Amino acid sequence: MKTKLKRLTARPPPSARRLRDEHLTQGIRRIRETNCSVYGSRKSHTTLVRARHQVARRTVERLMPRFPPH
Repeated sequence: MKTKLKRLTARPPPSARRLRDEHLTQGIRRIRETNCSVYGSRKSHTTLVRARHQVARRTVERLMPRFPPH
């Protein structure tokens, strides 16, 4: 029974997409804090690209709802 419980409660390792999303989320959070939360997805994407992050605009748009406007 212990092995079945272990198997049921074990979590798979995080996917590459999830790890990248966490990294990008930190970058977006930093950009929004620096600019008083006025940057939308387009400006956030442009700022990330200028900071030498390879990220698609749609990815930034997908992550933006995690940061509600103030």
